[in-house]
Amino acid sequence: MRRWWLWLAFGALAVLGGFYPARVWAANPPTFPLVQVALWPEYDRPEMLVMYIVHLPEDTALPTEVALRIPARVEAPSAVAVRTAEGRLINAEHRIEADPTSPDWRVVVVTATELTLQVEYYDPGLEMQGAERHFVYEWPGDWQVQNLTVEVQHPRTGVAIQIDPEPTRVEERDDTLRYYLLEFGAVAPGERLQVEVTYQNPTGELSQSPMQGPPPAVEPTESPSAGRPQPLVTFWPWALAAVGVLLLVAAGWMYWQGARPPRRPAAPPRGRAPRRKPTAEAAGEVRYCPQCGTRARPGDRFCRICGTPLR
Repeated sequence: MRRWWLWLAFGALAVLGGFYPARVWAANPPTFPLVQVALWPEYDRPEMLVMYIVHLPEDTALPTEVALRIPARVEAPSAVAVRTAEGRLINAEHRIEADPTSPDWRVVVVTATELTLQVEYYDPGLEMQGAERHFVYEWPGDWQVQNLTVEVQHPRTGVAIQIDPEPTRVEERDDTLRYYLLEFGAVAPGERLQVEVTYQNPTGELSQSPMQGPPPAVEPTESPSAGRPQPLVTFWPWALAAVGVLLLVAAGWMYWQGARPPRRPAAPPRGRAPRRKPTAEAAGEVRYCPQCGTRARPGDRFCRICGTPLR
């Protein structure tokens, strides 16, 4: 019976270790096979739309937490989603924390339930002076990336665009806009990278009507809806963690019960003689001979006169 607490403890550790989200953090930089960054200036708002598409390794244990740093001047991401194997985007559970290493950054911690996640936010750091536009993108540098690409969208009414470093290639897409691609390749943790974008927008028009809203970044797929309910799988880790805690409590209780010494039956008190039934003499009973009627003395078995046995 005492071994049950061991099995309970092992079960609790399996639940907590196997299903609780493993945090991906700068202290142990993960390695991502591909990270795509998109910079779309003045797309549907007079700001810089920044989008991350992060591809996790195929052997990643899901769910897992991925931490992405964003500039502190950004209030909150406009979209946080995971992409299924079929290409659907589903809102992802996330939270925002302060960056303990620098007040210039904030941290978005995303619970990834799929191998691809997407984070979008509007950066008010796009400088505007008359028709002049200027923006500097800084790579957060928290991860080991095997292939990092950054794309810059040419604003619909923008002219004289300059990008530093120089793009490796240019693409024309179905939206009739031009895209400049910068392929950085492998990037080590802590490596500092910047992309500087300068152009002019004499009319100040946006590339897309604000009523239509931004389409999904980089790849055509379904856009996440802010009102879509969270997928049930995102709540499983917390339920399983609660089960694991209960198992640990039960294991501790059973261990404590097994460690207590067993109760022994109470021994009879020493020094007391067992009670005996009082004899007739002790009770003060007076006996007479049944034959002659002579009174017997204490301890007599036969009548002292006629010899008749006494009762």
